[in-house]
Amino acid sequence: MKTALSPTLTLYIGGRFFGWLLGVSLLLGCITLLGDSIELLRRSADKPDMTFGLVMLMAILKLPATAQEVMPFGLLAATLGCLTQLSRTSELIIVRASGASIWQVLLPALILGLVLGILRVSAFDPLAAATTERYEAMQKRYMHSFDPMLVTASTSGLWLRQATDKESYVLNARGMDQNHTRFDNIVLLSFDSSDHFLRRIDAADATLHGQEWLLEDVQIIEPNKPPRHLPKVTVPAKLTYDQLMESFAAASTLSFWELPGFIDILEASGLPSRAHRLKYQRLLAMPLLFVGIILLATSFGLRLPRFGGLPLAIGAGAMSGFLLYFLSSLAAALGINSSMPLALAAWGPAAVTAILGITLLLYVEDG
Repeated sequence: MKTALSPTLTLYIGGRFFGWLLGVSLLLGCITLLGDSIELLRRSADKPDMTFGLVMLMAILKLPATAQEVMPFGLLAATLGCLTQLSRTSELIIVRASGASIWQVLLPALILGLVLGILRVSAFDPLAAATTERYEAMQKRYMHSFDPMLVTASTSGLWLRQATDKESYVLNARGMDQNHTRFDNIVLLSFDSSDHFLRRIDAADATLHGQEWLLEDVQIIEPNKPPRHLPKVTVPAKLTYDQLMESFAAASTLSFWELPGFIDILEASGLPSRAHRLKYQRLLAMPLLFVGIILLATSFGLRLPRFGGLPLAIGAGAMSGFLLYFLSSLAAALGINSSMPLALAAWGPAAVTAILGITLLLYVEDG
C-alpha cells in the first residue's frame, strides 16, 4: 500500500533538489560570466576608455539574459544529479521500498520547478530586460558600437532612424498595410552631420523596395524655400523590408509585463506583432516546460536495466535536453514565419515534454 511522505521527508527531498539546483545554477553562471568576460576583454583591447572594472560590470549585466537561455539545461542537470545522489546513497531505494511512489518522491521537485518557472517569468525576465538595456547603453558608450539603424514603435506609429557620415533622417509612419507592404502618412525629417535641420518630407504612402524608400504624393519643406510638391521621391535605406520586420522580433529589453502593452501598440499601428505574441505565449508556457523537464529527466535518471544503466540514462537525458532546445527553436522559427499556429509553436514543446515525461514515468512506475 502506498503511503504519503512525511513532511520531514518531503522537505528533505525538496532541500536536496534545491541544493543541486542552486549548485548547478552557480556553476553555469560562473562559466557564462567567464566566457562573457573573455569576449568583452577581447573586444575592448583597443578601447582606451574600457577598464577591467567596466568589463566585469558589463559581463554581470549581460549575465541574466544569458542565464535565462541555459536555465532549462541547469534544471535538467540538477534533476539528474539529485537522482544520482539519492540512488547512490540508497535513499531513493529505501523511500520507494517503504511504499512511496515515484510521483510522491517527485512532488517536492515538481513544486519547486513550478515556482521556479513562475519566478523566471514574473521576476527574472524583467530583471534580465532591465540589465540588457543597461548593457546595451554601456556598449554604445564605451565600445563605440553605435547602431546607425534604430527601429521602434509607439502609439504614434513606426519610428525609424538612419544615420550616415554625411546625413541622417528620422522617419515616422502612422500606419502600415502588411498585406501590401505599404506604409501611410509618412513624415521624414532630414538632418546634416551636425544635426542641423535640412528638410521635412510629407508623403501619403511609402513602400520599401530593396534598400530604398519610394515615397508617393510628396511635399518637401526646406528652410527659406517655398514648399514643393512631387509625385514620387526615393530615399536610400540601409535595410530591406524583411530586415525591417525582423527588427521587431528583437524584444530583449521588453519584460513579460511590458509585452502586452507593446503588442497592442504594434497592432494598433498595423505593424507585425507575431514575434512578440509568440514570446509572450512562450513565457506563459515556461512553468509547464520546467515541470516537463523535471519529469523527463526523472524518467531517464532512474536506475533501470531497461535503460542500459545509469550512465547511459544520464546521457540519454542530456541528449533529450539538447533535442528539446532544437525543437523549441525550430517551433519558434516556424511560428514567427506563420508556418505553424502561434499557440502550437509556443505551447507545443512544453506540452510534448510534459506528456513524454509522464508517459515514460508511468512506464517506469507501473510498466
